[in-house]
Amino acid sequence: MPHQLRSGRGRPFGFPGRALWRRRLGLASCLLLALGSTPQAQDRAAIGALPQGSAREVLDAVQQAQLGAIGRLAASPGGAHCTATLIAPDLVLTAAHCLSAPAKGWVAPAYRVQFRPGYREGHSPAVLSGAALVLGQDYERTAMLSEDLALLRLKTPVPQDLIQPIPVGTEPLLRGRDLSIYSYGYDVAEVLSRETGCRALAALHGAMVTTCEAVGGVSGAPVIALDGAGRPRVAGIVSSRLKRQGETAPFGRAVVVPVDAARISVLAHRLVPSTMVARGNGPLYPAGGSGDGG
Repeated sequence: MPHQLRSGRGRPFGFPGRALWRRRLGLASCLLLALGSTPQAQDRAAIGALPQGSAREVLDAVQQAQLGAIGRLAASPGGAHCTATLIAPDLVLTAAHCLSAPAKGWVAPAYRVQFRPGYREGHSPAVLSGAALVLGQDYERTAMLSEDLALLRLKTPVPQDLIQPIPVGTEPLLRGRDLSIYSYGYDVAEVLSRETGCRALAALHGAMVTTCEAVGGVSGAPVIALDGAGRPRVAGIVSSRLKRQGETAPFGRAVVVPVDAARISVLAHRLVPSTMVARGNGPLYPAGGSGDGG
């Protein structure tokens, strides 16, 4: 198929409205790929190096120290990583596909999820575990791009004198603003990198295609914009990358799921204890189980 939505494990999902977004973006043939890093990619990493032509830059230790809320997240200890952000002392935001496999009916048990804020070269100020986990509405059944969000409540809130959270904006901030993405791509997985001066391009089924680049491991990365008072706020998270069919560059355009305080509030109200997982708007299932297989 010329157009596919792929999970972090490379399994294709049906993607409706292909002709619509192909026309809207002016792309003859594209692939939409989820970005969860694979173990093989991480084996190549070490600190790594950015590919030729990349618009990202690697932050040094002093620069990264100002961004301790951003870190690496894994569905289990030692598992493949995504990027995630502490948005409140006890709340971590990332992409739903980092913590679930809709085709298999699997959702990561919250207590096994590990978040390492401020991660750099194997070190982090803390290794934090989850107490509760919620995915975007019906994501585990539909894998809808617009619902590729996951909110993790931590077992223990992080003291703000240790790590200062980066809050979500109180209003939509993606359109018409300069955007920055901070991430742990597999090519430089041991340090934080950033891309600045990005812009939103076009809507895509409730998400937004941007001029930013994305590679594996960037899933869940925060898209930062300045609000009306000039304060940095999370305006979205990276879900996928959009690439032309046959394109050889290792990165594609970042596809971003918008967030604001109202949307996060809805997710937070659905958080449940770690022994259960909130799925869609339906019943609760044991954490890590497949429920009725749906």
